[in-house]
Amino acid sequence: DVMFLAAGTLWAGFGIVLRKHRLDPLLATAVISISALLTYVPAYAWFTGGEGLTAAAAQVFWVEVLVQGVIAGAGTLYRRQC
Repeated sequence: DVMFLAAGTLWAGFGIVLRKHRLDPLLATAVISISALLTYVPAYAWFTGGEGLTAAAAQVFWVEVLVQGVIAGAGTLYRRQC
């Protein structure tokens, strides 16, 4: 329950900061996502030695990278310019 409360609070804070500073939501989301990638992945590899990543089969690993990283991550930021 506490994690859901924290997630909702952070999401609301994100919306408030975007509105207050009149930031483009897609650009802000992209910057946050890339920053998280550049900090979380090396930290995860350093703390765990990357054992969870190397234990997965190569095909499973790359399917997850494609689906969660490219399609669900970057793909949701894509928008048509009309």
